[in-house]
Amino acid sequence: MPLTAEQREAFEPQFRILRDKVARSGRFDTSEDAANWLHENVHSKLTVDVEVGAYIYQTGEQFFIGALQTDYMTNSLNLVMVGRAQPYASWHSHGTHKGLYWRPSLDDIDVDLEQRMTYGYTSTTHHGGCAVAV
Repeated sequence: MPLTAEQREAFEPQFRILRDKVARSGRFDTSEDAANWLHENVHSKLTVDVEVGAYIYQTGEQFFIGALQTDYMTNSLNLVMVGRAQPYASWHSHGTHKGLYWRPSLDDIDVDLEQRMTYGYTSTTHHGGCAVAV
């Protein structure tokens, strides 16, 4: 479901800040460290129920996060690969919806498999708590 005009207006400044923060996130020792960073520094900061995501790339022994993306939807995200580099993993947030436990769906898993990802990470919110699913 698309964001309303009011939700999008509230989210846009926050998204610019989060996108810039991701661009400055640096390198990580593992893809899990990168996904956890995204969970703590992006997912936990969302105030609008919207899905955002990014690819995680490997270079040598280290990992880095690609551009933060959104489709301005509350229940879907279509990550777009930029350039020819093959992502190592994907990460996306299932938004801030409280009360239900959002898990990676078979669709999430199928997309990661089709794109030859090693891991797919999903940040979820459930009953006031948060978790990262691998």
